[in-house]
Amino acid sequence: DEERPNFVLTRISCDAAPVAGGKAEPVAFTAASADFTQKSFAPEQAIDGGDRKGWAINPQFRKPHWAQFTTGEPVGHDGGTLLTIRLEQNFGGARTIGRFKLSVVTGGDSKEAIPADVTAALAVDAAQRTPAHRAALAAFRAGDDAMITRLQKQKIKLAADLKKVEAPTTQVMRELEAPRKSTIFLRGDYKTPGDAIDPALPAALVSSRSAANPVQSRVDLARWLAGPQNPLVGRVTVNRWWNELFGQGLVTTPEDFGAKGEPPVHRDLLDWLAVEFQENGGSIKRTLKTIVMSATYKQSSLIRPELQARDDRNLLLARGPRFRMDAEMVRDNALAVAGLISLKQGGPPIKPFQPDGLWVKVGGLRYDYQVSSGEDRFRRGLYVVCKRGSPYPSFVNFDANNRMSCRVTRPRSNTPTQALTLLNDPVYVEAAKAFARTILEQPETGIEQRIDNAFRRATSRAPTSTELALLRSLYEAQLADAKSKPDDVSRLVADFELPPSIDRTAFAAWYAVCTAILNLDETITKG
Repeated sequence: DEERPNFVLTRISCDAAPVAGGKAEPVAFTAASADFTQKSFAPEQAIDGGDRKGWAINPQFRKPHWAQFTTGEPVGHDGGTLLTIRLEQNFGGARTIGRFKLSVVTGGDSKEAIPADVTAALAVDAAQRTPAHRAALAAFRAGDDAMITRLQKQKIKLAADLKKVEAPTTQVMRELEAPRKSTIFLRGDYKTPGDAIDPALPAALVSSRSAANPVQSRVDLARWLAGPQNPLVGRVTVNRWWNELFGQGLVTTPEDFGAKGEPPVHRDLLDWLAVEFQENGGSIKRTLKTIVMSATYKQSSLIRPELQARDDRNLLLARGPRFRMDAEMVRDNALAVAGLISLKQGGPPIKPFQPDGLWVKVGGLRYDYQVSSGEDRFRRGLYVVCKRGSPYPSFVNFDANNRMSCRVTRPRSNTPTQALTLLNDPVYVEAAKAFARTILEQPETGIEQRIDNAFRRATSRAPTSTELALLRSLYEAQLADAKSKPDDVSRLVADFELPPSIDRTAFAAWYAVCTAILNLDETITKG
């Protein structure tokens, strides 16, 4: 079976006879072990498991495997021993071993490890053994079986421990042993194959250097595509990083560098960055540092009227970049401002809060969506679970892709739903509470100093006098409201850890101020 090349070793048996001639005696196996065992098909069943049992290795096909069968007594005759081993494979479906090797191994002089009473019993013919002989042999075999069982359990535990630290792998592709024959289809009709052809690059793309290294496999093609002779890889790569940093690439259609795409406004800059990237060994860090340390990137993002009229899209790069953050960055930024973000790396995805019932039935299956707890719920958006049939709603509201199709760039919208998300989503509600707690835990300062500090943490600048007055007015109004509605304050702090030294009504007022600051356009805008 090409897809499931399994086997079932129904029974293994062995006879031992003197080389000089004589009667062959059956050899008794008392224990078995293997490097891998199919469920319900253990190697012990090949000793005495019946015709419908045995040792099998599904699903670990196309790998070397071994099984070891241990005898209950030493085997051998003076002058040499002839062993006859039979492998019976009676399971249906032609489940037989394709290639195998048999080895017979001893552990040196086994008599040194055998007690004297057992050695005496073995020296007597089986028919003449006394009850004492048989009792000594039975006790010795039982102890041996117990030791083998302990070793097998230890091996299983060690294998499980190794599996925990193994890096996950997945098969990407597997080359055929013999390449598939390809032909030219006459007039494009697959039913009329013409001359056979070998794999190669189109002649129009072949240069003198690539001709010396012909492309004959997928690996060759990948090396040619990413090689220094192909300038497209460097251009596309640095253009995508420029897009991440400036909100749009030097080529504003990063998904299309072809005839239908937009030409670069700064072609020389794109070429220079691509060459720098390739000549520096493809160093991502060096390329990004070059861009962000440039005078172009460090310009002010303020839009002057004359620039707005001449170049509203900033294609000429006369000002610094300014654009709304991506969905994941909006969440990460709020958690960072609040002092909650976890920078732990790796591990399984996290599940932040989302409305109940979204995962009740997705794609024909029922799922139990359990919101992550502890530090995990504050991990970066990179680790948020992605399910194409039901993506995380908070990210969708900020134009994240649902992964149903490949999309190089995301649109950037500005909708009321986004403001409602920042006001009411439990992630941002908890971030605002933690933000307020952080402000109140600082050494005693005036209200305006605390507003200034909170504003700087979120926007990286000091508030104007107008902004300061508005936020102070909001604080005073919310403080008066909190004093008149103690029940609302109790509900606000019910599930939130708050030190006894912090006044609950003041916390409620600062929560409103921090929510407003986290909801500012400037807080979620880069620039």
